[in-house]
Amino acid sequence: MAVIELSLGLTGDMSGLLGTRQTLIVEGGDDALILHKLSGILRGEGKAHLSDRVYLWPARGAPKTPMYADFAVGQGWDSGVLLDTDPEGLAAEKKIEELTLKGLAAAQKARFRVLMLGNAAGIKQTDAAIEDLFDDQFYIDCVNAAFGIAIKAEDLPADGSDMIARRIETVLTQRYGHKELDKRRVMGEILRRFDAWEKVSDLPKDTVARAEKLFKAINTAFEGAPG
Repeated sequence: MAVIELSLGLTGDMSGLLGTRQTLIVEGGDDALILHKLSGILRGEGKAHLSDRVYLWPARGAPKTPMYADFAVGQGWDSGVLLDTDPEGLAAEKKIEELTLKGLAAAQKARFRVLMLGNAAGIKQTDAAIEDLFDDQFYIDCVNAAFGIAIKAEDLPADGSDMIARRIETVLTQRYGHKELDKRRVMGEILRRFDAWEKVSDLPKDTVARAEKLFKAINTAFEGAPG
């Protein structure tokens, strides 16, 4: 058990702590940072925010979330997972349903929720990741600042995935010679801008409505949890 807990990033008494809370697995640390920042700003102005009882537990990418889910369910935690609405997230959802939740008693299954980001946040796209909580122009600006380039909205492809990161990656690789979009590099710029956000009016366009809808969906999913 100790080896498994260590592989999941659980140290000391953390496992016991999570067992007493409502735990939401997210795909990574960046997801947790963004959600915590947005929740704090919304809370400050009395808007919908993440419940104090919900603890965000970062996994190491969508393919790892089934392992985290299996551990949480095995421990009987009141828990769930938030997945991107993309091929990796959908594959993780299928794996969790088939390998972890299938065959569980109704009461036990009800203690684990699977939330897909696009639907939960009301993002009107086929695919959606955490960066799609922001408007396209904000993410484009962050990419341009991070890479020292000048991508415009009209440069983005209209076909293929409608996730902003995937569309930008196409331009970045085909026009600027990069191998891929380094999301960690972009996140550094986003976090720099985060430092200047103190009130709702500071947030990018459309972010407030999407974040509020997402937090309401998460909180509602955990309300009335079975004992």
